[in-house]
Amino acid sequence: MVPFKATPAVITAVKGGDIQAAFEILAPVIAQIKGGGLKALAVTSEKRFPGLPEVPTVAESGVRGYEATSWNGVAAPARTPKALIGRLNREVNAATGSPEVRKRLQDLGVEARGGTPEALRDLLVSEIAKWKAVIERAKIEKQ
Repeated sequence: MVPFKATPAVITAVKGGDIQAAFEILAPVIAQIKGGGLKALAVTSEKRFPGLPEVPTVAESGVRGYEATSWNGVAAPARTPKALIGRLNREVNAATGSPEVRKRLQDLGVEARGGTPEALRDLLVSEIAKWKAVIERAKIEKQ
């Protein structure tokens, strides 16, 4: 494994033949993929990305159970009133449910999904547990 500090260095290394393949978050490389500068071999999500429906998942490509995704959420200070949290949640869900926003984000390599504050908390808890187990199994030392 060769660590890179930034996506442009990854792109340069792949395009220059210094490395043959790389794992990278989709958003910063989707333009290169769609433009033909890079070839997507697989996506690491559980399901195919709607913006690249022809690209299989890693699991479909033969590595069963493989799933690693990036995600974003909206957070507020812990003492934010529930009414305000509810309003923010409704507005974010309205935006991510808009066909125009969904299409624009998909073009940028992001699959828009709304949800509830509780679902985001559950995702965060499950992701922490998942990656903690990976770190422990791999005996990765704290950096």
